[in-house]
Amino acid sequence: MAQRGNAGQSRARAKAQAENSRRRKKRRRGRRTLHFTALILFLIAAGAVLSFTVFFKIEEVRVVGTDKYSPDEVAAATGIQKEDNLLRIDKAAITEKLLGKYPYIESVEIRRKLPPAVEVIITQAQPEAAIPQGDQVVLINREGKVLERGILLVPDNIPLVKGISVTGVAPGGYLKEEETEKLGMLRYLLEAMDETGFHDITNVDLTDTLNMRVMYENRIQLELGTEAELAYKLLAVMYVLENNIGPDESGTLDVTGYKKSRVLFKPSLGGAQQNFSTDGQQSAAGEQPAGADEAEDVSSEAAEDSEVQ
Repeated sequence: MAQRGNAGQSRARAKAQAENSRRRKKRRRGRRTLHFTALILFLIAAGAVLSFTVFFKIEEVRVVGTDKYSPDEVAAATGIQKEDNLLRIDKAAITEKLLGKYPYIESVEIRRKLPPAVEVIITQAQPEAAIPQGDQVVLINREGKVLERGILLVPDNIPLVKGISVTGVAPGGYLKEEETEKLGMLRYLLEAMDETGFHDITNVDLTDTLNMRVMYENRIQLELGTEAELAYKLLAVMYVLENNIGPDESGTLDVTGYKKSRVLFKPSLGGAQQNFSTDGQQSAAGEQPAGADEAEDVSSEAAEDSEVQ
């Protein structure tokens, strides 16, 4: 009996010792895991500190995409200095600064490069209209942004636009809200010109929003009506200019009857008005082009009564 009791006690002690050993090993593993985790966190923190203090120091600021301003000037305006940290530059703040300082900058993209450098990619705004103001002109783009004031001569291939006010708008600013309708008409015209390839427009008159007037090559005035279907109207003009009007002729071309395939031409040196169809067939004055539903007088006395829309 005594031997059996001693054996049971021995087994209990052995079991307890094994349990204690297992617990000690578990605690040791837990401490090792904790130490390893702490080491990893320390290395990450150290790497972050080094990244923002020692590594990624900017060596160069490159500016591309602009010929209006010198790259060195724009680079200096960013405020980025050599030895600044590449990861700490504020791209949004730099973009805002450049857009506010330079009217001809339309958009900015900032890229981080390795080895540590910053690339500033400029999209440059293009002047697309000249607005007369006194004996000078103001250049704007199709979005109504004022790019430059005090220009003495209208640049080549940029139309002089009458009927839009730029009073009180500094370079870099946008046209006032009351100019929204006329600016929209100008934008539609520029888009139609791009779409059709019809250029050589020297003057645009937006004074009457119901009848846009455009001067082609300083010799043919186009009456286009509203901004509706401008691309179609310009295509009709292109066809008539190519097939019916000589390169030395001048006058007024009324395209407001385009829906009836009719374009009316009044020579500036006198003579009878001519009524052209957009399929290249000329109709005699007073005759209605084929396919029209109502007769119209195209004589000079009745020109004011002809349909204008």
